[in-house]
Amino acid sequence: MDERIEEITRKLDKILSILDAKSKKLLSDRERIKAKRDDDAAQTAKTRGVIVVDRLTGTFARDDRLPYHKWALVCLEFDSALDFLRWVVHEYLSYHCQQDSRKRMIARNGNYWKCYKSCGSEMFLTPVDMFGGANMRWDTMLDVQMLKWCFKHIKPVLEYLVNDDRLEFVHEKQMPWDDEKVNVECGPPMPLEPRWWRKSTRFQETMMACIAPYGRGYVRTNRGSMLIDVDQNVLERPETQALFHSIYEALREGVMNRAAHDDWMERKQLHVRVDRAEKAWRVVHKQTVAENFMKKLKQDNAIRLGMAMAARAKEECDMQAAIELSIKEV
Repeated sequence: MDERIEEITRKLDKILSILDAKSKKLLSDRERIKAKRDDDAAQTAKTRGVIVVDRLTGTFARDDRLPYHKWALVCLEFDSALDFLRWVVHEYLSYHCQQDSRKRMIARNGNYWKCYKSCGSEMFLTPVDMFGGANMRWDTMLDVQMLKWCFKHIKPVLEYLVNDDRLEFVHEKQMPWDDEKVNVECGPPMPLEPRWWRKSTRFQETMMACIAPYGRGYVRTNRGSMLIDVDQNVLERPETQALFHSIYEALREGVMNRAAHDDWMERKQLHVRVDRAEKAWRVVHKQTVAENFMKKLKQDNAIRLGMAMAARAKEECDMQAAIELSIKEV
């Protein structure tokens, strides 16, 4: 009887092991098929020009995987800073995440806006906290979360366009941006900086206000040019409130009207400007890759040369030691 039970037990164990192997194979096949689909979807997204990432970061965290340099070139092609803000928010939301392609960095969830923290957890904000309300108050108008988004993602774009020290020096001293004294004080202009200073005053004012008061933003008033900070006298100015209201409205339009984005681009005839900037970006990117390759090649050659010199020095040292040893033995 015991032998019969043992035989049945062995057969059950064999059956269970077979079922377990089949289950593991089924899971591995599912994972393999899902990985293949994710790779195909990522390749399709890349061909469409969409930003493809392997994982998500926080909505209000700088992400150096984003093409900030390319966006800087696009910014210079726009005549309206508000149009650029609407365009760049749409581009930012065109993430394709390989972990979960359905996620969006900013999404509507009922009466709230869903964003992500740096740790990946969700965060829900009211429309007023996200984009400001219809009536702006001076003591809360700079607490709007999209202004924080601008500081994290528009500030890296402006770093390619304008030198903060030059901006401050020019405004304080009331001097031309390319004056030789300014160059002596702030250094030579960046490659894209001449094009930035040729933009309209309104364009510069709007872009710099996006990162105020974290950066050096100025607003024109009937009392002259004023630095945007937390001062009540500045924020209560109707010119300042109108400026920030237009900024928040442009950012909100970029988030909410994603379905009508292509029609808006066609109506504004912005495709030509974006295409021109992308062509310039490809040229710059190719040059950068070539320069980095040559730099790495020189470094590798220097390392190989150093190792060869060290090897020759060691060989010579070993030879001298051997000669001295043979002389002592004699």
